Amino acid sequence: MIFTNRIKGKYKLEAVKKNASGVIISKRKLTDWFDNLITNAGLNLHATTNCVASVSIGTGSSIPSVSDTSLAAAANSVTLDSVESYKLQESPYYAYSRYYFEFPTGINNAFTEVGIFSSGGTMFSRSLIEDAVGDPTIIMFYLMKYWLFTTNFRSTKILFSHRVL
Repeated sequence: MIFTNRIKGKYKLEAVKKNASGVIISKRKLTDWFDNLITNAGLNLHATTNCVASVSIGTGSSIPSVSDTSLAAAANSVTLDSVESYKLQESPYYAYSRYYFEFPTGINNAFTEVGIFSSGGTMFSRSLIEDAVGDPTIIMFYLMKYWLFTTNFRSTKILFSHRVL
């Protein structure tokens, strides 16, 4: 038997409101989950190191490519806030990690692209920000809001049976 791993990632953006203690008291969905492209460098990283350390947002509009090493026009970046993980070690054999990043107040711009980077600065994945039907869109960040960025990476093991003659 041969196992083959597959990995898929998705992104989501939300605006959040906090109370005076910093506790989130409400969330507003800015995007549905949308797919991202895991880069060639990201696939190489996945086998050897923690590939999720920061997220960058930008204003570029070029279509993501597996050979990308940076955002087209990076504007802001934040480091990992928290992570949760789950692993199922029986059929259908999958694991996921969900990473949370929080952009602080004070950002006032329109953004169109997002990318995940390793602690060494290698881009793991990239996407244009998409609306509910999968079309590229613009997300406005306003000064008085916190922005919560969530990414979910799911790894699936596919079992192939083979016979040796």
